[in-house]
Amino acid sequence: MTINGRPFTAEVDPRMLLLDFVQEQAGLTGAKRGCNEGKCGACTLLVDELAVKSCNVLVARADGCSLLTIEDLSSDGVFGPIQQAFHEKHGLQCGFCTSDTILMTHYLVQYGPDRR
Repeated sequence: MTINGRPFTAEVDPRMLLLDFVQEQAGLTGAKRGCNEGKCGACTLLVDELAVKSCNVLVARADGCSLLTIEDLSSDGVFGPIQQAFHEKHGLQCGFCTSDTILMTHYLVQYGPDRR
């Protein structure tokens, strides 16, 4: 698989949740564990350019896929344009679900509202 455009391999239990894999193996903590039922969206990642709630997807389903996380939208600690806009307009709230909101805004800008 690739994560944020970089090849990534690890041997893990295929029953591990994708969210746990991204956090524990890749060290990327932007996606959050919220409801643990795939309803709230705090755990959203883009998998092969589709929005996926990673708290209820097994890592084995993402084998060979391309993952994009909120961490890829900034570079060297500098906000990307969508993150900067959220910052400037104080659209951050408590910060818990901000990564999902920014990632989904990126998704809508990149792919349009009709893509599933």
